[in-house]
Amino acid sequence: MKAVVLYEYGDVNQLQFRTDWREPAYAPNEVRVRVRATSINPIDWKLRSGAAQKRMPLNLPAILGRGRPLRLRAWEFGAPLDRGQWGIREPKPEAAEVEPDILLVPLLAFDRSGHRVGYGAGYYDLTITQLRARKTVVAVGLAFALQEVAAVPATPRDARLDLVLTEREVIDLRGQ
Repeated sequence: MKAVVLYEYGDVNQLQFRTDWREPAYAPNEVRVRVRATSINPIDWKLRSGAAQKRMPLNLPAILGRGRPLRLRAWEFGAPLDRGQWGIREPKPEAAEVEPDILLVPLLAFDRSGHRVGYGAGYYDLTITQLRARKTVVAVGLAFALQEVAAVPATPRDARLDLVLTEREVIDLRGQ
């Protein structure tokens, strides 16, 4: 199988799944994934829209700067968003700060030991570590099944996931 998958978002109606990207030759059966850092994947969208229908409290991250944990701010569907670092939409600074019990974590790849490859700045690792120093927090990775790899290189500063939710299964990593 040779595939390149792109998912982008802003508006859920603008999600795009493409397999026709022209890239250098692939090894047999290689799967390449191209993801924009400002993207929401469809699993995340379903969770958010379900939460809106049930009036569950939501929060979105705000970037405070390199090397700093994310600031998690309360947000409701329809509430205005500012453009933050790299143009990523985030709640306005006056939105209430929250410390969630469950944190949905983006990723590029994951393994069954609870390690993940993020987008490279370490914001979620810092945030998970900071929250876990204060309370119990369940970190849930959101992924497509094809993002699973045999092993992700990990360092002591990497925060492990508790669960990974894919379109195929919920992977419980808490016993690892």
